[in-house]
Amino acid sequence: TGYTFTTKDVGSNDAVDSDVGGTTVIGTTNLITNGSFENGTTGWCGNGDYIEVNTAGAYGVSAVTGAMVLELDANKTNTVTGVYQDITTVAGQSYQLSVDVAQRAGYAASTNTVEVFWEGVKIATIDPTSTALTKYTFTVTAADASSRLEFREQAGDDDSVGGIIDNVSLVTINGGGTVGTTIQTTLESGENDLTWDAGLTVKAVTATFDFNGNTATDGTDGNVLCYSNNGISVNASAFSRDKSTGAWAKAYLGAYGGGLGVTDSSEGTGSGSTHTVDNNGTRDNYVLFEFSQTVVVDKAYLGYVVGDSDAKVWIGTVNGAFDSHITLSDAVLTSMGFTEVSASTLTSARWAELNAGGVAGNVLIVAANPGETDVYFKIQQVVVSTPSAFCATDVSIGDKVWNDTNMNGVQDSGEAGIGGVTVKLLNSAGSVIATTTTDANGSYLFEKLAAGDYKIQVVTPTGYTITSKDAGGNDATDSDIDSTGTTGLYTLTQGSNNLTVDAGFYKPSSATASIGDRVWEDKNFNGIQDSGEAGIKGVTVKLLNSAGSVVATATTDASGNYLFSNLAAGQYKVQVVAPTGYYVTKQDAAGYNGTDSAVNASGYTGTITLGTGEALTKVDAGLYRKASVGDKVWLDSDSDGRQDSGECGVANVTVKLLNAAGAVIATTTTDSAGNYKFTNLDPGQYSLSFDKSGAYYYTGYYDWWGNAKTQSVSSSGYQWTTKDVGSNAYDTTDSDVARLSSTYYNQGNTDKFTLASGQYDSTRDGGICPIVIDLDGNGIQTVARENTNGTFDLIGNGSAIHSGWLSSGDAFLAIDTNGNGKIDDIHELFGGNGAGQGFAKLASFDSNGDGVVDANDAQFAELKVWRDANGNQQTDAGELMSLSDAGVASMAVSYFALPAVDAQGNLHLERSTATLADGSSVDMTDVYFNVDATEVAQAGGSLPSFSDLLSTDASLDSVLGASATAGAVADAAAVAVSDSAVAALSQLSNLYEEQQFALAAA
Repeated sequence: TGYTFTTKDVGSNDAVDSDVGGTTVIGTTNLITNGSFENGTTGWCGNGDYIEVNTAGAYGVSAVTGAMVLELDANKTNTVTGVYQDITTVAGQSYQLSVDVAQRAGYAASTNTVEVFWEGVKIATIDPTSTALTKYTFTVTAADASSRLEFREQAGDDDSVGGIIDNVSLVTINGGGTVGTTIQTTLESGENDLTWDAGLTVKAVTATFDFNGNTATDGTDGNVLCYSNNGISVNASAFSRDKSTGAWAKAYLGAYGGGLGVTDSSEGTGSGSTHTVDNNGTRDNYVLFEFSQTVVVDKAYLGYVVGDSDAKVWIGTVNGAFDSHITLSDAVLTSMGFTEVSASTLTSARWAELNAGGVAGNVLIVAANPGETDVYFKIQQVVVSTPSAFCATDVSIGDKVWNDTNMNGVQDSGEAGIGGVTVKLLNSAGSVIATTTTDANGSYLFEKLAAGDYKIQVVTPTGYTITSKDAGGNDATDSDIDSTGTTGLYTLTQGSNNLTVDAGFYKPSSATASIGDRVWEDKNFNGIQDSGEAGIKGVTVKLLNSAGSVVATATTDASGNYLFSNLAAGQYKVQVVAPTGYYVTKQDAAGYNGTDSAVNASGYTGTITLGTGEALTKVDAGLYRKASVGDKVWLDSDSDGRQDSGECGVANVTVKLLNAAGAVIATTTTDSAGNYKFTNLDPGQYSLSFDKSGAYYYTGYYDWWGNAKTQSVSSSGYQWTTKDVGSNAYDTTDSDVARLSSTYYNQGNTDKFTLASGQYDSTRDGGICPIVIDLDGNGIQTVARENTNGTFDLIGNGSAIHSGWLSSGDAFLAIDTNGNGKIDDIHELFGGNGAGQGFAKLASFDSNGDGVVDANDAQFAELKVWRDANGNQQTDAGELMSLSDAGVASMAVSYFALPAVDAQGNLHLERSTATLADGSSVDMTDVYFNVDATEVAQAGGSLPSFSDLLSTDASLDSVLGASATAGAVADAAAVAVSDSAVAALSQLSNLYEEQQFALAAA
């Protein structure tokens, strides 16, 4: 099938030419049901008016072979009227179609025109000139397993009468193969004549793709339209390229009257020439065609021409392009093997002759000739054919299906093949083209194939499970099938053989095993699960096999528990993916006894050997958050040992951080306001040392003319104020430093103190949140407030402020409400200064209420992502893109709260996931960026209290003095504080940094 005999008796050497002439065989079985209409309308369906079957004499028709004929229509009520029948066919098979047509007696020929359609494409228009039935014959090819044959009366005819049809027949061509015969020859006694040869060549197939349509004028950028004709399929899509920057972007491809047209990001929903392939404006348009097989492009019909129709084309080959879809770029254009320009002075529709070199490939790119500015056309038709020069022999693929008894994914000595397994050969489109079974040794082979792209699919034998893919690194001995039993795409060139395509299976034990336990927060960083240390919800845990491939994924529950069950005995590893802001604690602190953490610093366990039926419940993982310490050195003007309103900070004090052993591990100096901070600390015991030898503070005075001035005054002569006044009842506002000695009065030390996981023993900052998406898949990364180089209106009142920010690898979820091509303020992001506001806004876009926002929701196409590539906190060209362009397929609207402050001082709170176009999941989190509360207040904004931010109990307000006035001190003994409030405070305490008079209110 698919071949024909080559030319007979070429040249003068009978030993090397072909001696066989082909004879076409026409099948005898009519595939049409009731093609003679002797059984009324059986097998036929009607379009428009009802079907009328009557005797031939009723219509004055002669030359009949039976009693009954069909008139296409008897009533004038529908524009499209006719009959059709769906026939079971074979993709790629050619058929002979015949039909008898006559004119109804007494009526003009103009009312009797019959149109013939095959698979929705009109293949003939018949104008009968006689009342005698006349046979018309056509050759058609099936594109699929079912084909529709349709006869219509021509639109616009007087459909009170119609053409008469009879004896519809559809039979196979070469149904029994093409038979080749030689001339007769005579052999004498004892003669051997070994010069009788037969040459075969691949039959060329021509396909004409018609792209006329009536799609919307605009839609999702990057859409793909699929067409099939004569056994060849093509995917069409659109791209545009910025003329000034060279940046590429996906565009919308529409099918209109006149053919395919492009709507790029600069054109919107305009009309007319807006939706053509053009090079007008700031962007050039490109249409990408990816074919299901190698073809030779012949020509294209360019319709709807405005101005000029100069077209540039590129032709090349990209393995697997039809299935995987490529993205256009300068590099892709350069990689194409052929390019040319079809130029014309015509300003009307025309046939563009393409591919002067006759280059074969599976990728065609058509563009309005770049460099010009007045080209507008649509691509109405493209004509291609299959090459006829492929060698059909010596191409084979196969190897072995085996029993991987030790489940390591490698064919080891003694592991036997599995006989009787079904193996299928698939083409690049995924269609089955051949099937075989393995022999007693597990071997299989597909041979004598045409060069091309193939896949292997192995049907899992009963009682077996597919082993790991690509283990060991040796393709000749590993397994090449994925979890569906299918390999990747193999390209077999002329004369090549691939005998390394293997498939491994194993029989799982009837007694299944399990691995699991708990992920917890190690508050004191000792590597042990201590009393009161809670589990962490929502942590991703992966199970890996011995080859390191992920075989299962779980998420911890509200108690931090996880479990992998129904496992076969074997070797495994567990990987715990630490959420953003969390780190892995010490490994095996108690000797791996079920009370410690079993994972290393990268989150992996060692190799675990799991016995048959074993339930291993000691694979725990401890995570912790970094802690911080800091506050202020101030001038105690009234010597009361407490920070009072108006008492200024002391600058340039040297502050050293000491570990539990008293060794200095970090040093800093106070800033102009007297503030200092040590961050990114492991939980544990610390102390602080202060040296004010070079310190100073600022004081005010009036000069001779009454002008207010400031000056710096050395503080080295001052004593350290009283430590822990009032029995330490005012610890947030008192002094914690004692003078080192009478000799070293400039030096002072604190007592040792303990920092827990996530604790920041300091003052308060504020946070304002937008939802962000981890586009690069490495976790959400942020930038500290002090390291940003711009400002943004996070308040939404027109005042830009300094804040923490997002790394260039991640993106904000956004909506360009005013359509100006940039994100102006917090109102065009998803968030605010209240807990849950971002996800509440996202949920409003879930129009069908299915819990995810995706292409099935009405406003999905309006959503954007903003990837601030240069970190300037402004929307620059190319940074704002659609979700589709960014590869985001859907976003879950549900979330859970898992607070953690990262090393840059930004809070990650409400957490969810987004799904990318490749099916992978990435983090989507509401991040509260660190801001200065004083700057926010000066800009006219406000920040929520901690209890409001976390939706915890109101006792936090009392702890923080939310309702107190400046100068008042909250009575700690009178406040009942819940455990959850204390936990919230420790998680968020590094989010506020106010001036010292506001601290006094706390």
